[in-house]
Amino acid sequence: MSIFKKNLKFKASRKEGSMKTKNRRKSYLVSLLSILSVSTIAFPSLTLARTIEGTALNHNTQSGSYNYSETTITEDIIVTNNNEADVQNSITQTANTGYNTVSSVNGDVSISTGDAELVASVENNLNTNETTISGGGGNVEITTENSNTGANSENYSYGTYESNTEVLNNNELDVDNSVEQTADTGYNTIASVNGDVELDTGDADLEADVSTSGNTNSTEVMGGASASLSAENSMTQSNSFNYSDSSATVNTMVENSNDADVDNETIQQGYSGYNTIASINGDVDAGESTGDVNMSSSSSTDVNHNSTQVGLNGTSIEIDTMNSNTQSDSENLAFGTLTLGLEIENNNELDVDNFNYAYGDSGTNVISDVNGDVELDTGDVEVESESEVEGNSSETEIDGLGDFSTSAMNEFTQSDSFNYADSLMTLALGVSNDNDADIRNCSAIFGYSGYNQGWEINGDVDLSSGDVDLMTSVNTDVNMNVTMAEEGFGDIEEETSNSNTQSDSENYAYATVDLSIEAENDNRLRLRNDLFSMSDTGYNVFFDINGDTDIQAGSVEEGFEVINEGNVSITNI
Repeated sequence: MSIFKKNLKFKASRKEGSMKTKNRRKSYLVSLLSILSVSTIAFPSLTLARTIEGTALNHNTQSGSYNYSETTITEDIIVTNNNEADVQNSITQTANTGYNTVSSVNGDVSISTGDAELVASVENNLNTNETTISGGGGNVEITTENSNTGANSENYSYGTYESNTEVLNNNELDVDNSVEQTADTGYNTIASVNGDVELDTGDADLEADVSTSGNTNSTEVMGGASASLSAENSMTQSNSFNYSDSSATVNTMVENSNDADVDNETIQQGYSGYNTIASINGDVDAGESTGDVNMSSSSSTDVNHNSTQVGLNGTSIEIDTMNSNTQSDSENLAFGTLTLGLEIENNNELDVDNFNYAYGDSGTNVISDVNGDVELDTGDVEVESESEVEGNSSETEIDGLGDFSTSAMNEFTQSDSFNYADSLMTLALGVSNDNDADIRNCSAIFGYSGYNQGWEINGDVDLSSGDVDLMTSVNTDVNMNVTMAEEGFGDIEEETSNSNTQSDSENYAYATVDLSIEAENDNRLRLRNDLFSMSDTGYNVFFDINGDTDIQAGSVEEGFEVINEGNVSITNI
């Protein structure tokens, strides 16, 4: 549906206009919350509904008198949310069931190490603002009139209404997350044993999850005002000067500013291998000797989101200017002015650095100087690295801005009178989105089940190295703007008329609507992904063997998944 409805009867442009602004009353609502709980939330909510009446009247003024009447109504609704968060999270974890040493044993040896499991989770939820303003401006009636003014008198009447609604959200976020994990079930040493040897190392499981969300603004301005403005000069006497001016200014502004700097660093090391067996007079049974190594790390950053909804369908504004029954040689000026502005501005800056390093090893075992059979089976290694960045999104929805009508009339004006009726309506809608993102993702992961060595073995050798599976995924989705204003300005009606005017009178009637809609999107993205992975189930070296040798290297699988989305602007007006 077009924002210009079929009831628009007249459209013109006016280059000059004036707007009087007075700040008579201001109301501030400020929310500043601490970040001790690593969460900051502000929920201001205002509901407004009232009737406002203003009258400026000069009536039955005497001849030769000077009369001035003015009524001014100003109301400001200002909601300001300022949040600043600086968070540093540092986690260091170490788990060890290995590093066992057995030597100089006359008998059998059996070593079994337990599993090592490390879990780290960091969650930051910061700088959230939710603002709701409902009810609108209620009913506003402003009347300015000069009537039955005396001959040779000078009469001025002014009526002014100004309403300003401002929602200002400013968020600054600086988060540093660091997680370092080391798990070890290996690094066992068995030497100088006169007997059989059995070795079984536990699994090493490492998991690190880092999540940061914040700088989120949700603003709703709903309702609308019913306003009636009237400026009239009537029954003015000869040679009088009469000036009637009625004006209304209604401005709504929502400004969201977000700045986020997030650094995530994850370092993981897991070992079930690095075992040394030497100088054994007997069989070495490590059939399932080294445990599996499983490592996963994820960093999720979801910041700088703005949601703004404005629905002023209840707004109905009417302006009437009139000069009627003016006497000869009188000068009559009637002005009616409406200025309605809606401005939504979103500014987002995002700087994210993700670094992940993971090293997993179930191999690198050394067996030497064995008088017997050797069986070695190294565990599987699985490493998964995931980085996700979402941010700098602004969604703006305009559900309607109301109906407007204006009229300018001169009627029953007498001879030689000068009559001027001017009705001006300025309606402006502006949406501005500015996003700047600098993203760097760096990942280096390694997985080994091979690199096993053996020599001087008087017996059969059976080696099987585990599978290695490495997966790296990076998902970046930033700088997204959606602006929907299908239900913009409603019905707009204008009427101008000069009727029943007498000879030699001058009559001017102007009705002007100046309608402007502007949507501006500016996105800048700098993105760099540096991803590296290395895996090996081979590099097994056995020599000086007096027996059969069977080596089976496990499978290797490496995967990369990179999804980059950004700099998308959708505007529907």
